[in-house]
Amino acid sequence: QDKVPINTARFCELRAIYRVGEKIANTIVEDRDNNKRKYIGDNDLCKRIKKFP
Repeated sequence: QDKVPINTARFCELRAIYRVGEKIANTIVEDRDNNKRKYIGDNDLCKRIKKFP
């Protein structure tokens, strides 16, 4: 299982993650672009992106 760098991954790479659809990938990209704050870890990602599986 490969790791995807959430802070630099493109939309298509995020969408390819198991159970991450178009809406969640869009939300991650928008949040990342708007906040300019990197995700620190899994817990930070799950806190900021409520729909993340």
